Amino acid sequence: MTFDEAVGDYYPDLNDENVTKGSSGRLATIGGSAEYTGAPYYAAYAPLKIGADLSYLYTHPDAAQVLKSYSPDLIVHPGLEWDLIKKRMDFFDGIVFGPGLGRDVDTLLPLLKDVLKEVKQRQDKLSMVIDADGLFIAEQDISCIRGCHNVILTPNHREFEHLWEAAFPSTKLGENIRESVQKVAKELGIVNY
Repeated sequence: MTFDEAVGDYYPDLNDENVTKGSSGRLATIGGSAEYTGAPYYAAYAPLKIGADLSYLYTHPDAAQVLKSYSPDLIVHPGLEWDLIKKRMDFFDGIVFGPGLGRDVDTLLPLLKDVLKEVKQRQDKLSMVIDADGLFIAEQDISCIRGCHNVILTPNHREFEHLWEAAFPSTKLGENIRESVQKVAKELGIVNY
């Protein structure tokens, strides 16, 4: 298979006069805090490195100036308020929630629930990755991600143990990790079977 055959459906025809900035992808990252700026930067910048046109980064106001200084290619918004983010929800092709976000459950769990509500309504148009601190936030009310087929969870080994405990509070994690991952995905309904 050639490169063009492999990516043909993902990249617009550049000879098409209707191609505009954003035709190759518009992504949002919700992450970063006063303490952590590296993880949200990499999560927001990676899509640009593989061909996306626009990458928005919603971050804690204390992190915004630092993140803006890393790259002029990122569109950095200094705020994590739902009203700020929801204005563009129809515009995004994908969202990453969590890198470097911190663990302020009182503020971030309502934000995650608001984002997920919109993501669930757009299951055919929008995908979401929940990573790092976002997984910790989701585990505080695991029901918020149930039935969201367009959500991808990216736990490391330790994060997966916590995810398992949230999904199956009274069951010990088995040794077959592949089987355990499938059980969590099926229990949460985040993967179509």
